[in-house]
Amino acid sequence: MMFQVSQKLKLLKTKLKSLNKQDYFDIEWNYFQCKKDLQDLQQALKVHKHRKRVTEIKGHDDKICSTPIDIADAFISYYKKLLGTNVIKRT
Repeated sequence: MMFQVSQKLKLLKTKLKSLNKQDYFDIEWNYFQCKKDLQDLQQALKVHKHRKRVTEIKGHDDKICSTPIDIADAFISYYKKLLGTNVIKRT
């Protein structure tokens, strides 16, 4: 009886060693690599957050402009209209 338990434990030990070598050999390296990747991604997201851009705007005729050229034209026409108006000088 004791011999059978001993043999089964030896077989189990070899299986566990092989499992350890296959799946958990470089687990610490994987942890640090994943941590570094996460930090890089978080940094990229912080940088991306500061690059805000306009993706849609409503023009003066209430038309939705969504292409970069249309958005630029809407801004230009708005400021031309704003700056092209007559301003009464203060005296």
